[in-house]
Amino acid sequence: MDKNCFKTDYFFNSVKTGIVLQSLSTKQSTNYELSLQTVPDFYEFDVSVCICSFKRTHHLPQILDSLWSGQTFKGRLEIIVWNNNYCRKSTVSDICRKYMIESNEQKSLQLINSSKNYFCSVRLAMPQLMQSQRLLICDDDCIPGPQFIDFFMTAHTRHPEDVLCLRGHKFLEHKLDAQNPTNVWLDYENLRFVSDDRPEDLIHFVHADTCLIPRKALQECASIPVPDPCFALVDDYWMSYVLNHKFNRKLRKLST
Repeated sequence: MDKNCFKTDYFFNSVKTGIVLQSLSTKQSTNYELSLQTVPDFYEFDVSVCICSFKRTHHLPQILDSLWSGQTFKGRLEIIVWNNNYCRKSTVSDICRKYMIESNEQKSLQLINSSKNYFCSVRLAMPQLMQSQRLLICDDDCIPGPQFIDFFMTAHTRHPEDVLCLRGHKFLEHKLDAQNPTNVWLDYENLRFVSDDRPEDLIHFVHADTCLIPRKALQECASIPVPDPCFALVDDYWMSYVLNHKFNRKLRKLST
């Protein structure tokens, strides 16, 4: 047996000249897809920012410009734009194009154009798509300031297992009305909204328009079947229930 076949150089050369890799084009396509030479398929980033876009595409250029070139954060950044509105495929693609072309090992933008509106339940698909261990959600009506990423990453260093957000709801201690359990959401007698300027606190329901979730927590949430497809409209509340009640994750509201 030729033992040269066990050498590292032999392995790399076999892959490089193999029929599978040779069959893949490394040229930029007309749809501006990233080539194999642009970003390594399995490169690990420090954080992934997910933007779910539907109709508010007028905010998208400013959001991406801030994330791409206006942040104090100096780590490796992945941006995933999920377009839920197929009618705006061309618009979103045009906005994202220059960032896709400029993508590299330090900063990368991936665009997913969906033929169906999956609402914000696309967040539950992120564990299989993201190339980092933490997901930072930025809704398409949130314009991030220059310290947006650093703010959440610093808090994540202090609370690495928690779900971090800026606002949410907190129940007061009370006895549940078993006959009319939804009343607690209607009369607000035993429910309080906690805004971003309030002191840091643990809450019961996260507003996920801006929040950081560890990848493992997302995997935990995705492991529980959603009992009603309509829950896609309130995915952050479903996620809060699952992570807090079933997996004992702390839901922490930060203070700006």
